[in-house]
Amino acid sequence: MAASSSIRLLRNIVGELRHNANQIPVKDSLAYKYIFSQYQKNVMTSEKFCRAKEELTYLASTYRCLLRSVRLNKELGEKYHGKGERTLEQSANLVGLTLPKKMD
Repeated sequence: MAASSSIRLLRNIVGELRHNANQIPVKDSLAYKYIFSQYQKNVMTSEKFCRAKEELTYLASTYRCLLRSVRLNKELGEKYHGKGERTLEQSANLVGLTLPKKMD
């Protein structure tokens, strides 16, 4: 893994862990500890002892994508979660539409 892209990817993963963390500090989570142990374990490996050269980068970017998707899914669920009955105007505003003015 290239050092700068590897570090950037690690920072992105930690940022997504922070977004997904409930109330425990990120540094105390098992995911954080596992990710850092994997990064430290594979920092100074040669290609004959390491798996494919790009495999660890691929796994890390896939995990980052998973964390981001979970966070976005959670945000969408909170945004569009049903809150009981809505008026017609509230429903239209929810999807970005406006109702025509009533003529009295």
